[in-house]
Amino acid sequence: MVIGVCESIYTFILLTFEYEYYTINLFNIENQKIMITFEKLTLRNFLSYGNVATELSLNHSDVILIQGQNGTGKTTIAAAVVYALYNKALNTGTTADDLINNINAKQMEVSVTFHKKEAGYYKVVRCRKMKPGADGNYVQLFHNKDEGVFEKHHNVSLDSIKNTDQLIVDILGISYDMFIQMVLILATNTDFLDLPVTATNGVSQQGFIERLFDLHILNEKAVSLKASISETKKHVDKQEFETNRIIQEQERLDNHIANIRRKSETHNDEVQKTILNYKKELGKIDGVNVDEEKKYLSMANVVRGEIRTLKSDASSMSNTKDKIVKLKQKTEQELDSLQKSICPRCKQHYHNEDDIQNCVTVIEECDKTLTETIEQLQVLDDEMVKRQEEHDS
Repeated sequence: MVIGVCESIYTFILLTFEYEYYTINLFNIENQKIMITFEKLTLRNFLSYGNVATELSLNHSDVILIQGQNGTGKTTIAAAVVYALYNKALNTGTTADDLINNINAKQMEVSVTFHKKEAGYYKVVRCRKMKPGADGNYVQLFHNKDEGVFEKHHNVSLDSIKNTDQLIVDILGISYDMFIQMVLILATNTDFLDLPVTATNGVSQQGFIERLFDLHILNEKAVSLKASISETKKHVDKQEFETNRIIQEQERLDNHIANIRRKSETHNDEVQKTILNYKKELGKIDGVNVDEEKKYLSMANVVRGEIRTLKSDASSMSNTKDKIVKLKQKTEQELDSLQKSICPRCKQHYHNEDDIQNCVTVIEECDKTLTETIEQLQVLDDEMVKRQEEHDS
């Protein structure tokens, strides 16, 4: 289909378009044909068209001539078709809200019905500001394979305007830029050869050729593949890092396990040595006569008791000896004092013979007692040595 709009009193519209495109892959080039025929267009509150719905039947002929003065709405028909299909204005810089009738300023509704060969009938209904808020802007897509009559169950709209718009483009098989450049013939269109060869944004010869032969798919796949390679490299780097970390952790664990094994082996050796020592001691114990040992133990207890008694007696006698020594020393001092007594006037010695005799008697008794005590202590020492030797044996 080619829609032509001339800036004069006449507008002609070719309402059926047929085009070929080529699908290129690594194995073959496939040629495909698409034929689309527009059936009906309805406008309400769209640009110069008011609140009363205007319906145009487009299926009478392949070519329709629309006559009218400039500014009477001829181009609006082409703009309505573009807006209904692509949710975009015909002219660059015009927004969707700019398309709403400036008098009523709300409830804009445009619908277009078309037939696609071997697919059936489709109807796109696009509305704006039907009610306050975002819910007042929506698009509905209907599909009836058999006839151009649509009910609720024919609604095939997706979950969002964006997804539904993409579905419509997929059904048409032609993008907005190609539709404007190849299907619509406008006085404002730039000739193909006058378009830039390449362009980052906007229309270009390269872009049309890529779209026409589906070469853009290769570019898109290349970009996707490049992104995939980048992501894969990041994933590989991450996996390598994780692998190295696991290897290092494994080496650390291996070293730790080796140390534990060495310590375990050393411990086992020590345990075996200890067990052998215990076995040796048990061997010695096995040769012991328990009854004899009990008898010896009882005798040792008796001997230890006797030794304790002897030590106590020896300590008591030693204390007695110390007391006798002190008494003797005191008596000897008294005797010496009595024997050295001198009169302060005549300087003659005087002394009490009875006191002197008593001191001598005490000294003699102390010597006798000391001799006996020393003899008894010696006997006790000899007895303790004997008992100790018996206990040790």
